[in-house]
Amino acid sequence: GCLKGPAGSIRALALHPRHSSSCPSASSGLSDGPPLMASAGLDRFLRVHSTSAGQQALGKVYLKQQLTGVAWLRPPAEAAGVADEKEL
Repeated sequence: GCLKGPAGSIRALALHPRHSSSCPSASSGLSDGPPLMASAGLDRFLRVHSTSAGQQALGKVYLKQQLTGVAWLRPPAEAAGVADEKEL
């Protein structure tokens, strides 16, 4: 489908880590709430979309730089848990 809101080309998309198959919390049932996706466009807006209800934009922020990528950061506690598992 299409994402609602962007004017022009979308340069990058990123699915929130709690809904990604590579995220440990996704398999443990901690992925409550609607799936979220971030998009960066040529119009210099970073938008957050809900992927469950018509891909509507939940929010946007104007950034002065031209955007070429977008990424989500994991919460510090979750990132520390992943590092501990790798040490075992």
